[in-house]
Amino acid sequence: MAETVFCSRCAGVETALRCSRCETPICPNCLIQSPVGARCPGCAQVRKAPMYTLNTTQTLTGLFTAIIGGTAIGFLWAWIGSFAGGMFFAMILGIGLGYAITKLMDVATGQRRGPIVITFAALGIVIAWAIQMVSLGFATSLPTIIAAAIGFYFAYQNLK
Repeated sequence: MAETVFCSRCAGVETALRCSRCETPICPNCLIQSPVGARCPGCAQVRKAPMYTLNTTQTLTGLFTAIIGGTAIGFLWAWIGSFAGGMFFAMILGIGLGYAITKLMDVATGQRRGPIVITFAALGIVIAWAIQMVSLGFATSLPTIIAAAIGFYFAYQNLK
């Protein structure tokens, strides 16, 4: 008759599963499915992908770039916005805004992706929008809001 086996990590949980590498008994809550079968957390060696991991230098560089880049883009946006307006122009401007912030974040963080980089890009866009609004005497309009929203979307899609 089969011997009752208990999960090595969860006390008192009966299981028939074992790690495909070390043969340690594991329950369904503890197992990590890998390309070569079910593994225990010790053998699976789960790590974040390097593309989504920022070190301190990259984090600070990304934050500094978002602040400085957002300020520069905001002044450029105010200057360009004083010549032209309209909904179509706002859409084109929003794409350019998102592209510029995305490229700045790529350079600053070594082409890293993820929620932290997206947050920095969003901060840069908010700063750019605020600078543009203040430069034009707090005159905000629907096209500027749409441009910022398109910039957010474009940056998010490229940095996720």
